[in-house]
Amino acid sequence: MTMIQKLAKPFGLELLAQLQQGGSSPTPQTLNKIISSCATSTSLDLGIRLHAVVIKLGFCSNIYICSALVDMYGKCGSLANAQKQFDEMSDRNVVTWNSLISGYLQAELPKRAIGLFLELLKVGVVPTPFSLSGALVGCSQLEAEELGAQVHGLSLKTGLCYNVVVGTGLIDMYSKCCGVNDSRRVFNQMPERNVITWTSMVTGYAQNGQSDEAMILAREMLRLAQTFGIIAGKFIAG
Repeated sequence: MTMIQKLAKPFGLELLAQLQQGGSSPTPQTLNKIISSCATSTSLDLGIRLHAVVIKLGFCSNIYICSALVDMYGKCGSLANAQKQFDEMSDRNVVTWNSLISGYLQAELPKRAIGLFLELLKVGVVPTPFSLSGALVGCSQLEAEELGAQVHGLSLKTGLCYNVVVGTGLIDMYSKCCGVNDSRRVFNQMPERNVITWTSMVTGYAQNGQSDEAMILAREMLRLAQTFGIIAGKFIAG
């Protein structure tokens, strides 16, 4: 059991005990927070018991709690329950969609994740950087460069192409689809890069047999880190 699990379980179990003793009911905000802690700690048993509390208290129509349940089931690897919760929701927001997409990606089911992303677009939900990043991870897992290029086009259309999360996803996708030159083009155009961005580009070169370029970029990353330091985990593009 991890330290997070050790900290999360007593809090949730205390709530359950309070409910069983007829104590005051928790607020939706409190329930949402505890369900999210179950997701972080992958405490599926406790999450299922909290889901029962949600039903008992009549919070089944609360979009935030239900989205947290989708996320919890996905992170705990219970995709059938995540999908069931998603399907039963009469109202969903983009966080709900992103949570289920993330769950499928974590389970290495990229086709399901991509299908869900396309459905998100079809019903008119406006994608966030995390929606696009999730789609790009799916394209990377499938090595589907053509589809990834279409997601790149969508990022340009929505103005999210220079977002650090989306940009890093594009670098990783193109690298894994043997388009490392396209990865470098995206890298060069990014106004802001974080450590993951730099690492993705270095790794992309290495995976595509360009070890010299990987070493040059790694040295440049270290030089910038030593010269300017890292502020909040970010490098400013130089």
